[in-house]
Amino acid sequence: MKPFAELIDALRLCRFEKDKKRLWEQFIQNNQDHESYVGLVTALLKNECPKGIISSKNLKLLAMETAGIPNWLLDESKNFVGDLSETIALILAPLQSEKKVDVGLNDMLLTMDDLRFRDSHEIREWILSQWQHLSTLEILVFNKLVTCSFRSPLSLEIFSETKNSIEPIQLKLVLLYAERGRIKGRTGFTEFTMGIASGESYVTFTKVSVQLSDIESEILEKWIIENTQEKFGPVHRIPAKQVFTVECSVITPSKRHKSGYRITEATLISWENGMSTEQVTTTESLRAILKG
Repeated sequence: MKPFAELIDALRLCRFEKDKKRLWEQFIQNNQDHESYVGLVTALLKNECPKGIISSKNLKLLAMETAGIPNWLLDESKNFVGDLSETIALILAPLQSEKKVDVGLNDMLLTMDDLRFRDSHEIREWILSQWQHLSTLEILVFNKLVTCSFRSPLSLEIFSETKNSIEPIQLKLVLLYAERGRIKGRTGFTEFTMGIASGESYVTFTKVSVQLSDIESEILEKWIIENTQEKFGPVHRIPAKQVFTVECSVITPSKRHKSGYRITEATLISWENGMSTEQVTTTESLRAILKG
């Protein structure tokens, strides 16, 4: 969490875009052996953030209660500072423990995923424990993450200048559901739900937009219609037989997803027509990728 907070602060203090670009390229260079971490940071900076676990209003109330200050004083402080998350971080500074705990960014996001389904008391207790052991700078970023108010200090142009520095991950996934919609001026299948192998069955893993040639789309559409097992409105459930190559930038564990994983920037690369489903990515192979 500390390196991420320091990166955000450094980017925020840069006056010119060229300086932000230089700082971002340096970050990529320093973490070239940690592609998963770079991918996670990239996703956050592109506003692909997890859902918040507490509202800004309730975070403000918790901060007032913790610091023992009235509403008018916090509001006056916010008017001076200009940002609620930073104001809370500053008023909590005197209450912080001298013993700082280095919490990993990914671990923090995983805990948020888990707490989203817990009661408000557990969420409040966890936030209080983080406030006590994080630095003022870390609390500022933490507050934005838990309230889903984190915004990117980088332009999209910078990410396109650095996109190739993150090695993409290719996976073999199986088609489980196909959803109809408008494509190229006609009705067709526009979104696929893909799965990975888990034991003797398959679990849903990610959704991708359909990007196939006209010929492939026609052949596959006919196959889907002929093999549909069940329909839920525009969604067709089909047997797990068609394999595709899907590319993504990062994979992270997630208790909120059936597969146990969440991926960022999933893109359909190709239809592996005729490939055996024995080649489909498994939960075990994903663990190996994460360890790598």
